[in-house]
Amino acid sequence: MARRVPLNDPDRVIQVIAEDGGVILTGFSSVEDVQKVNDDAAPYLKAFRAERTSSTAAPETARCTRLFGRSDTARETWLQREPLQKIFTHFLRTVTKPYHWVGDGYGDFTTNPILSAAATLDIGPGAKAQDLHRDDFIWQQTHSETQTTYTLGSDVGMGLLVAGVKTSAANGATLFVPGSHLWPHSRLPKPEEVVAAELDVGEAFMFLSSAAHAGGANTTEQSRTVHGFFYCRSYIRPEENQHLWWTKEEVQRWSVAAQKQAGYMMDHPFIGNPVIWQAPRKWLQDLQVPVFTTDYTTPSLLSLLNTTNATTLISFINLTTPPYITVHAALLSACRQSNNCKRLIPSEWIGDIETHPRKPDFYATTRLPFREMLKEQEEVEWTLFNMGWLADYFLPEGRSYMPPIKDEFPVDVDGWKACVRGSGNEAQSWTCARDVARAVVELCRADEWEQVTYVTGEWNTFNGAIKIIESFYASLISLIITRTDRPPIPTTHKHPQQIHDALTAAPDNELAQVEEMMLLSCLACPKEKTERQRTKYFENVTFRDLKALLGDVRDGGGVL
Repeated sequence: MARRVPLNDPDRVIQVIAEDGGVILTGFSSVEDVQKVNDDAAPYLKAFRAERTSSTAAPETARCTRLFGRSDTARETWLQREPLQKIFTHFLRTVTKPYHWVGDGYGDFTTNPILSAAATLDIGPGAKAQDLHRDDFIWQQTHSETQTTYTLGSDVGMGLLVAGVKTSAANGATLFVPGSHLWPHSRLPKPEEVVAAELDVGEAFMFLSSAAHAGGANTTEQSRTVHGFFYCRSYIRPEENQHLWWTKEEVQRWSVAAQKQAGYMMDHPFIGNPVIWQAPRKWLQDLQVPVFTTDYTTPSLLSLLNTTNATTLISFINLTTPPYITVHAALLSACRQSNNCKRLIPSEWIGDIETHPRKPDFYATTRLPFREMLKEQEEVEWTLFNMGWLADYFLPEGRSYMPPIKDEFPVDVDGWKACVRGSGNEAQSWTCARDVARAVVELCRADEWEQVTYVTGEWNTFNGAIKIIESFYASLISLIITRTDRPPIPTTHKHPQQIHDALTAAPDNELAQVEEMMLLSCLACPKEKTERQRTKYFENVTFRDLKALLGDVRDGGGVL
């Protein structure tokens, strides 16, 4: 039978896998998390069955592919557990010494495993058993006729099957042949050598891709659901092309560790250009601006800071989830350890964070904790830079490098309409993106920084902005006061908490949080402090108001 070992004893797990080729992990997950992943997969399984039922194909088996991106719980809770990653890394990490660079100070090249495939497998009543197989056959692996003991480094992949329901020999529990990972390619299992890896909910079966296994037959009246995650060495082509499935915006919501596991990284030495951290920018190339890549770990960042002799690090990493803290903690750590980079501007870029330090709500769980980290250290000088709205969002599409955010920003010049939240008379401030950039450059020349810095091109309201645009274009904008996709946002004089409660009930929560900020004037930078800092830091910077910005776009004839 398959041996059972607690996941929190990874050294013992590693030993059993080396001896048997697979192991049942106890204490892998809570029942509640299993149900969350079951729920995440359910609509895709239903759709799969509907499609299969309408064809001539057998309907017993359903799949939910792309589970890595479709289940936050699976991706961020299950697969990021430190003991689990220690096991995967032990068997699938690749370490090599470079040949002709050894004498030039290069150390070992080390690459960790990446995701090969992830899917929920739902085996319905009447499903027949699979043929016993080795998963590494997809990479055309063969096995030595002389191997008798396990050799670390011989496997190219591993599998992890998490029970969505209690599995048994009757309902199709995974069939497994202990010790088969040591067998030669010609050796076939005998019936008495095959065992069923029966799992309770919360347990998982982990095995090497060289171990013989198969899905069992389901002779019961209930489906057998397991969630499968398969990893491979990073230089092996994955079974599924994870990096082709997800949009940039989707992947940016993942943790950095999950991004790297899905292949959004560059391995040492040169495999896999990153598409998340540093996509090519033609306008940077045209300006001959040096571009460097990093995986946002402290060693990688520290190397770049010291190599470039940087003195100031500025972040535009606009994450709305807890990975923001991980990335920025690495930025801060690299600055603290660097030779010369002792100034940091983290990614804030919003409004009056002193009056509204917890707005939007996703700043309370990302920026607020990192602000405390900044205050707890003294080696690195820092400032939180804010400018209200970017005035570029008032411009027609294609006349600014800023991509439009028409569902979020109240004024849509291309559609010649506006969608204000509240009365439209709530105070706001906005600044042109290029003026912000000029101000940041000027601030870097200052001898000392305040902990919060503000710049503003104009204080006004969205009603005021509409009048400016109407006057400039000598036309009228169709004003849409209410939203058609949700209940109207409260505009009466209610307590901000009441408005917050109503907005929290909206389905697109992050958008609702931004809309709440419009009602509370959170993006109106404090005027007295902003004007004082303009005199102190930015006398050489001209901050354009909206009318001047529209004129520059009209007269310039190009992209602002």
